[in-house]
Amino acid sequence: DALVRRAASFSVDAERILALDLEDALDALRLRRREEMAFAACIDLGGASPFEGVSEFLSLLAESTLEIALALARRETPGESRSAFAVIGMGKLAGRELTYHSDLDLIFLFRGGPDLITRASRIGQRLIFYLTTMTGAGVAYDVDTRLRPSGRQGMLVTSFDAFEAYQLETAALWEHLAQLRGRVVAGPDEARAVLDRVHAHILAMRTPPWAELGPLREQV
Repeated sequence: DALVRRAASFSVDAERILALDLEDALDALRLRRREEMAFAACIDLGGASPFEGVSEFLSLLAESTLEIALALARRETPGESRSAFAVIGMGKLAGRELTYHSDLDLIFLFRGGPDLITRASRIGQRLIFYLTTMTGAGVAYDVDTRLRPSGRQGMLVTSFDAFEAYQLETAALWEHLAQLRGRVVAGPDEARAVLDRVHAHILAMRTPPWAELGPLREQV
């Protein structure tokens, strides 16, 4: 399959882009996205693959771009000590269902306490900047972080422990439903273990959600 073979080259692209200085790397990310999306569109319009395969390819491209942008953000953050930092994909990214114009719904997690929040926040801010800033080559992706704990009122980054506690003790039903699709798209296995525990907790809940979901559906 042409899309599978093409996606296999993404790791080589990462090595090449990370060897560049920041400005050239950001342009390279954007140019690569345009080229790969054009390739996917040719496969799509030519009928060589069902759109499910194209959508998965677009999602893998986004994940690869995220991993490179995160590596750049860590590289450019003074004092970065390689502490654990993870990106959780939500929505269509989590389900590998991206379309040509999808944005990226993201949640940022880190290991540590209050002393590391400032550094982790810088990484998250740089990651967003590297994806969303307009350069001569355009924009990589639009980013939405409103699904993080407490939404816009909450911190941009959340510690592993605080995220797990929020989901187990405070999160609303709609947040649980959204979180069931959540998937770690960049970061260590430790973050995957946290997400697995959250999913197990949500799935074990005994109260039927339909009474609360009905009014939500009506509002939508």
